[in-house]
Amino acid sequence: MKKAVMSAVAVVVFSGVAMCQTQPAPVAPVATPAPVAVKKAVAPKVEAKETKAAVKKINGTVSSYDAATGALSLKSGKKEASFTIAGDVKIVDKAGKPATAEDLKAGSKVALTTSMAADKTVTVSEIKIVKAAK
Repeated sequence: MKKAVMSAVAVVVFSGVAMCQTQPAPVAPVATPAPVAVKKAVAPKVEAKETKAAVKKINGTVSSYDAATGALSLKSGKKEASFTIAGDVKIVDKAGKPATAEDLKAGSKVALTTSMAADKTVTVSEIKIVKAAK
């Protein structure tokens, strides 16, 4: 009888173990996302407008200068040009020492430092008296 009881217990134990060993539900494979191409952000190119005026040297001989109006006529070769000189223009002699508007006499050789703005306005920033008139 011992054998029969043991057999019955063995059947019950093994059937319980067999029932507890159910397989888990199959898991669907997880799809890995495709690599995403990353583009660097590129700032749009913006054309910078040149705000700096073009600096130019003009050499010539004073034809005339009117201190009251600031009108300066300059001759260079066969060309003649006129400028209106502002009161704050720096005037220097050949050595770079300060000079005055009264030193701008007809026949003086001068070098003008000018700049041209975008609207084509010419501004004289310095007058250097290279050789004074006699």
